[in-house]
Amino acid sequence: STASVLQPGTVFLDYIERLPRDLQQRLLDFIPSRHGAAFRNQVRLMTASSVDLSQLRDDESLTEEFYFLVTTLQIELPPLAHRTGDLHLLTQHFLEQRNHGSGQQISGFTDEVNSLFEHYNWPGNLDELERVVSEAHAACGGSVIGTDHLPFRFRTGLDAQSLGPRPTGRVEPLEQLLTRIEREHIANALELASGNKAQAAKLLGL
Repeated sequence: STASVLQPGTVFLDYIERLPRDLQQRLLDFIPSRHGAAFRNQVRLMTASSVDLSQLRDDESLTEEFYFLVTTLQIELPPLAHRTGDLHLLTQHFLEQRNHGSGQQISGFTDEVNSLFEHYNWPGNLDELERVVSEAHAACGGSVIGTDHLPFRFRTGLDAQSLGPRPTGRVEPLEQLLTRIEREHIANALELASGNKAQAAKLLGL
């Protein structure tokens, strides 16, 4: 039995809102059972969600019993856009993760990049920030990440964010808006590159 050799540790369930109800019930049945004794005594169960857990309970994504199992102690973090004071530490942390084991060591970001990060609304929160830093690290050929190294989708997201309301008052779907902006940027790059696709791709950082 694996339970007899279970070592102290933590089981972390990320995106708890995606956990099917049948798996929730299996955990609820297992933990208080005789086979779950080692789990109860040696393992800390932790979960994370980008959705308010009480909302998940109300819409029955989480069963009532499972909700109370995972909400004994709750730590709520505001969205990344509301805690820009953490951005410098977080971006440097993700950068050092990319530096580790890499042949290229990058020391940080230009002031302009830091300013862009602070003014972006980060709809994808930490996952998006980590992807942006990872892609910028891969694109950077020097010791400091500049605006030219930022992913194309991040730059179009900034442009979309800065657009004012449309005169008609109609809200354009975000994916459609980003697609349109990408198309406009590509057309602009092709024009600057006199139709040379390879040069246009280089200008776009692709």
